Amino acid sequence: MFIDGYYTPSGIKIYSSVAHNVSGFDPTNTDDPQVQDALRKYQDRGREIMSENSEDALTWSFFHAVSQLPSKDWLVDFFRAAVNDRFAQTYTPYVDQATIRFWVAHPSPPVYLQWIGAKVLQEGEGSISHLERYDSKVRARKRLAKIMRGDPDEVPERATEVDVEIRLGKELLVFVEVKLFSDASASGTFNSTRNQLVRNMELLEHAASREGFKDRRFILLTLDRTPDKLYSKLMRRYRNTDGRLLRQWDEVGNWQAIKEDLLHRSAEPDAYFQDMSKRLGWIMWPDCWKLLAHYATAAGIPCKQ
Repeated sequence: MFIDGYYTPSGIKIYSSVAHNVSGFDPTNTDDPQVQDALRKYQDRGREIMSENSEDALTWSFFHAVSQLPSKDWLVDFFRAAVNDRFAQTYTPYVDQATIRFWVAHPSPPVYLQWIGAKVLQEGEGSISHLERYDSKVRARKRLAKIMRGDPDEVPERATEVDVEIRLGKELLVFVEVKLFSDASASGTFNSTRNQLVRNMELLEHAASREGFKDRRFILLTLDRTPDKLYSKLMRRYRNTDGRLLRQWDEVGNWQAIKEDLLHRSAEPDAYFQDMSKRLGWIMWPDCWKLLAHYATAAGIPCKQ
């Protein structure tokens, strides 16, 4: 690994091969669905996965490594650290059914697409007034022009790529949103309140219902819980500002805030938002590294991370 590459003007190293930056990646093993995921990511946005700061590279390296362990007991401790012991024990009997995939694309719920579509047609240029970056506005205007003229190939919110998707048969669907050095996005292209966390939370509810899962959980994976990070502020907004109460995941959180950020769901009963506030979890990268080191050592496998 880390063999060669080049530096950008800002001093970031970009490696010349995915295998130089992604631990355990073997491009010849195309029968492995996880390798297929990494190859697809490289083909779509190659530079991102080859950057030394790539959260995609670290995400694949970690979850692929634990996927190769002879036992899936690590997933019990992953759930224990991210949520709580009760949740971990509930799904211990099913962890052997676990499948893990990367960057799975899920379409936005129809109820949201209909709502945001009407909003964009009504507001026109005003629907992108919240965007600050010049390049973001340029891209948004191109999409807006297509929507305004009724282009069927353009939608106000494109499919969301879930960083890590964990499935335990039809018992449990888990979406993991991964952050390394980046923060959560505060808004969507055409919606100033469409932040990254609530978007994933709603998408999880939609996907689990559509596919018939008995339970679901949205887990945030970050390097820290720094208060000034947007993802920390959002988790406290949806759960509780008190850090002790924030992590009582099975109790109802600040569901009114979720309802406020999902205006297109105004017809849903309060129970919908209350239930969503109980389907969260949060784990740190240091916990993941300890998990890999512990289970790899116990299995007598050299830790490649």
